[in-house]
Amino acid sequence: MKVVMARKVYGMLENVRENIGYYERCGLLFGELCGNEIYITEIVEIENARKSPSEFELDPVQTLKAFERAERDGMEVVGVWHTHPLWIPFPSLKDREGMRVYPGVWIIVSESGIKAYFGSEKGFVEVGIEVTGSPQ
Repeated sequence: MKVVMARKVYGMLENVRENIGYYERCGLLFGELCGNEIYITEIVEIENARKSPSEFELDPVQTLKAFERAERDGMEVVGVWHTHPLWIPFPSLKDREGMRVYPGVWIIVSESGIKAYFGSEKGFVEVGIEVTGSPQ
């Protein structure tokens, strides 16, 4: 299994990495699942209702609006992304619990890098990220 995204989308995650901030940032991943590949076409930032440097909770109103937009535009919500401003891009215990409840792609961004994981009720596994397209 791997995550595939356009350079422009990956660039947005790089921008988040470079401007990581004090509180965890978070959002949803729009795209589609095709066999063993998950194509991410858009990342959407959603306010962290916890306003915490060590945990996140997607704002429920913004999350509902994002799901409605995805449905209206014919996209799937394939996962979530969030930052670890104080830690490495590896799932915390809370992240692992979340992966069991909300299976799919989880991208974690920290100052040291961007990593993708596929989580399910059975646990999680790191998956590769393939960036496609020209650098522009």
